[in-house]
Amino acid sequence: LETAVYIACLARICKAASCVDFGSGFTSYVLRHYAAESGARVVSVDDSERWLQWTATFLRRYDQPTDGLLVSETFSPEMFDLVVYDYSAGTARDVGMSTAFWSAGRWPPHFCALKVRMSKSP
Repeated sequence: LETAVYIACLARICKAASCVDFGSGFTSYVLRHYAAESGARVVSVDDSERWLQWTATFLRRYDQPTDGLLVSETFSPEMFDLVVYDYSAGTARDVGMSTAFWSAGRWPPHFCALKVRMSKSP
């Protein structure tokens, strides 16, 4: 819960107009809640289609929009005001971040990398 508050505060403080979270789940909810207040655009990226489906179910349960849920292979690098990198483990976590942002040409202005170990079982 502390991490969710940190991310929500970071989004508000930096006045993010666009946000992306790598590793969908609760952070996807937190950013969409922020977007409902601010009008920010939110994209959530995950390497697991099954986990994205679980995230969509969770978002619908709490009346949050489900647009912007992308499987990592379909994500096109672009610049976001706030990036939350929250993959739990694996190649997507180890390689994906640098690939995504170096190919966009630079690092984002506000970046939060979380080292959370958890299993992905909905």
